[in-house]
Amino acid sequence: MKKKILIVDDEESFTKLLKLSLEKTGDYEVYEENDPTNVLDLARSCQPDVLLVDLIMPQTDGYELAKSLRDIPSMSQLPIIFLTAVMETQLPEETSEDIRKLPHLHKPATTQEVIDCIEAYFTKG
Repeated sequence: MKKKILIVDDEESFTKLLKLSLEKTGDYEVYEENDPTNVLDLARSCQPDVLLVDLIMPQTDGYELAKSLRDIPSMSQLPIIFLTAVMETQLPEETSEDIRKLPHLHKPATTQEVIDCIEAYFTKG
């Protein structure tokens, strides 16, 4: 059964390329969203197994989006991987320890790096 991945990034070309690369493996069903204000509704409807989210977007940042998802009972345990082009990110003081510990991949990450990070969630335990 394919794992459902939701990619959230304001760079449309990035989400399209990553979607194609992940779907090409045959292991993933990939959804993409370039407007973070639509993510909560899309996440509820597609019920992803993993969320890949950019840290820096015009309307919100990845940490705020992660916090919003954690506040929804059905999404509270959703694996989240942050994508960022910024090497050093200053976390807001109020960022929870749970969100601080989530993995970060630096863009441009290779498809294999993304896959390895996704699969690490499913091999824990």
